[in-house]
Amino acid sequence: MSATHAGPTILIVEDCADDLELLRIAMKNMLLLWQLRFVEDGEAAIGYLTGAERFADRNANPFPELVLLDIRLPKVDGFQVLEWIRTMPECNSLKVFVWTGSEHPNYPDQAKQLGALGFFMKGGLARLRELVICMNSAVTGGAEGNFGSADEAAAVPVSHG
Repeated sequence: MSATHAGPTILIVEDCADDLELLRIAMKNMLLLWQLRFVEDGEAAIGYLTGAERFADRNANPFPELVLLDIRLPKVDGFQVLEWIRTMPECNSLKVFVWTGSEHPNYPDQAKQLGALGFFMKGGLARLRELVICMNSAVTGGAEGNFGSADEAAAVPVSHG
């Protein structure tokens, strides 16, 4: 597809094929016309965002409006990628959501401190649907996020003003 598309470009940084497939299904079921780009590790995410090497063609690899970032990634972890994003002037205002299967109690606070719009736990269709709804809100002009604790089943939306 070309860069002149019906929906925003979303960069998904995830190394688990099963999680990617569930996310694709959720987006398709919600009839979202997003242009999805996938990378499998934190190093590739940084490469994509800088347009390095295999990502140099911005028609094929447009700069994303939003990044969905797993935490536990090969090469460079998600928090390191998020910290890098916030230090780069060309990426600083990029919308980022963090999602993980790791129930570490400090992860939601760490994601928020690093400037993520929301933190989501993997597992279950309800959580996945809420993630996709928040992502859609972010790319359509909303500012709602989620920073519930890592062990909560339901999300707690918060406003960022």
